[in-house]
Amino acid sequence: MRREYRTHVDISARAERVWEVLTDLESYKNWNPFILRARGRLREGSAIKIQFRLHNGLVIPAKPRIIKVEPCSRISWEGWLVTPRLLGGEHRFLLREMPQGVTRLTQREIYGGILLPWVWWHLKRDAEKGFHAMNQALKNRVEKGIEH
Repeated sequence: MRREYRTHVDISARAERVWEVLTDLESYKNWNPFILRARGRLREGSAIKIQFRLHNGLVIPAKPRIIKVEPCSRISWEGWLVTPRLLGGEHRFLLREMPQGVTRLTQREIYGGILLPWVWWHLKRDAEKGFHAMNQALKNRVEKGIEH
């Protein structure tokens, strides 16, 4: 069984500028309400360390593995609980330039594993709150021209 959650935001900036802010993991602690801390290199095959906030305020550490990086276009990572068969997910950040200098950021999480039927409602609630909060914070940071 697989499930997916997806959301997007339109940001009034070129993809290069959105990418610059999105890939500056060390600055997440200054602006990101969902991924509170992030460390590591966005290089395919490497692992990064993140801490993210659940809908109830609980902060969870994770160590996802980077599976795809396409500059100014895509970052994908995967993580799991014990084993991907138990519960896992692939997170994607997708950037697409739209007309008139707007970039659309899409966040997409594809979940799978044998525990999914029992935890889907919680995962969806966390994704919904967290993705939207991060999208808005990224939009605000990029559009206000805050340097990092």
